[in-house]
Amino acid sequence: MDLNATFVFVRVIQAGSFSRAAKQIDMPVSTVSAKIAALEKKLGVSLISRTTRRLHLTESGATFFKHAVRAVSELQMAQALTEEAREGIQGKLKITAPVEVGMTTLAASVSSFIAEHASVQIELLLTDRVVDLVSEGIDMGVRIGDLKDSTLRSKKIGSSGLQAFASPVYLKKAPPLKKPQDLEHHSCLVFTNIFDGFWTLERGGEKSNTRTAVRASVRGAFAANNLVAIHRLAIDGRGVALLPPFLCREDEEKKRLVPVLEGWATKLQPVHIVYPRQSFLPKTSRALIDHLTKTMDQIF
Repeated sequence: MDLNATFVFVRVIQAGSFSRAAKQIDMPVSTVSAKIAALEKKLGVSLISRTTRRLHLTESGATFFKHAVRAVSELQMAQALTEEAREGIQGKLKITAPVEVGMTTLAASVSSFIAEHASVQIELLLTDRVVDLVSEGIDMGVRIGDLKDSTLRSKKIGSSGLQAFASPVYLKKAPPLKKPQDLEHHSCLVFTNIFDGFWTLERGGEKSNTRTAVRASVRGAFAANNLVAIHRLAIDGRGVALLPPFLCREDEEKKRLVPVLEGWATKLQPVHIVYPRQSFLPKTSRALIDHLTKTMDQIF
């Protein structure tokens, strides 16, 4: 079997199109198509069904991809290990993270890592969906919340919860806000991913035996499934928002946002770095994981 054609097939599926895969591997689109056609002929099955907009794996294609992507990953790891033994920390890594984490703490951490290791290239995929690291060719990810994928390895770097913030401009004209129940009289900026008509806030700390929880009914003129958008409207004085403190650190310093209902927050969620389970981890990946753990642990 042509291993090069198998590699091209995996990259086409990961990229989502022939043209994007061709660009990534620096190969003409015609050559990519020819290699996929030759692979299908060799296997005697159709692997990909093509439409004008999307690629779809056939049943046989899905089965082949499931095993091929792991084989290609192992071969790439073997190559990386061989090269790094000769040349040290270098190469390209792809990381995925939630948008708000990637735009703030992760970007800062990656920046300092690149400053230390000039031969490393890093690509960030920022999305709030849960990415399949193996099938999409991602080296590692940052995830907030309980982990459900047991096929991944993980390293906890801290915990994160949401706290209430508002701008001084909003608070000047708003009713008093001393306890969670007062939220019923405020315009609230709703994060739809965790909203059921109420904000559930806790007080007492992660390990406290006397933790108190309150469910406050909230309403407002704006809702979004993205915390960055909610953060923007909070700065503009449109209402009270539940936001991660790391997203608001600079705004607090510049008096654009202030914390309200201090001591109250949503339930803390664990923050992990996750990466595919494999027999060995390249030196560059290990170095980046250690760097992210050290730098981001100061935030979470």
